[in-house]
Amino acid sequence: MLVALAGFMISTPAIAEIVECEGVSEVVQHASRFGADKETLVIFDINSVSIIPSDPLFHFPAYTDKQKAIYNQCFIESLADRGLFLRDPGEDNYYIYLAVWKLIKKSGTRCVNEGISALNRDFCKKKIPTIFISESFDGRPLSGKGDPEIARWFWKNLKKKGYQTHIPGGTKDGSTRYLEILEEKLPYENLMPCVVDEAVFSTNRIKKSVCVKAFLNEKKLKIRRVLLIDDSREALEDFAKFCDQEKIGFLGIHYTEGLLHTYTLSNGKFRSAWMALFQNIRFPE
Repeated sequence: MLVALAGFMISTPAIAEIVECEGVSEVVQHASRFGADKETLVIFDINSVSIIPSDPLFHFPAYTDKQKAIYNQCFIESLADRGLFLRDPGEDNYYIYLAVWKLIKKSGTRCVNEGISALNRDFCKKKIPTIFISESFDGRPLSGKGDPEIARWFWKNLKKKGYQTHIPGGTKDGSTRYLEILEEKLPYENLMPCVVDEAVFSTNRIKKSVCVKAFLNEKKLKIRRVLLIDDSREALEDFAKFCDQEKIGFLGIHYTEGLLHTYTLSNGKFRSAWMALFQNIRFPE
């Protein structure tokens, strides 16, 4: 069972706020106003925040409903063309994520967000706790075996692109580990718990707030406030509730730069682009 948060979080009036930011300059202004210090945990989302694809085709948050439907249909058709069919509807999102992640990894379109990177380095220089987190998959539902490849790849590339992490007491033991999430029902029965590589999380679709709660318990960090920079409004609102329950301050920055990079070609060209990509990917069999 997870231990109570009261042991490492200092009681303070809960102030939860979520602000909209289209660019880094706005993020810096709000972060400065918030006044992050050594008892503030700063959390950077990875996809579409810390790293933004240069190709608008990979800006999934900006997709229209029609583009989402085309994208999903291309995926299903590419499976059927190879005689492959999903054995469990609950695995759809897993296979889609795994295939697309491999596509993006091979495409070389993931670009560092220089402004966010500079903000990150400034926090680390001031010894402010920082972590990176993504709701990505690392376990295979069919085998029940975890594979920390995505978390490891995230961390390797973040370091290469100039990102840093700072956790008081140190977490850099050179290994990738699973963070047990004992009180939360997993979204898929056989998925592994959250994977942590130093201070880079792949949550396996578990809520970010739940994973961070377990991590803070493990590290026994004294946290007064949380600053979360994320492109997901849903994740921000969930974290705001979590901080309100624990009576700690919260500033959520809804970072929408990725939403501005829309794919403007016709639906036909959009479909052709995805079909061409899916034809070059090996799917799990």
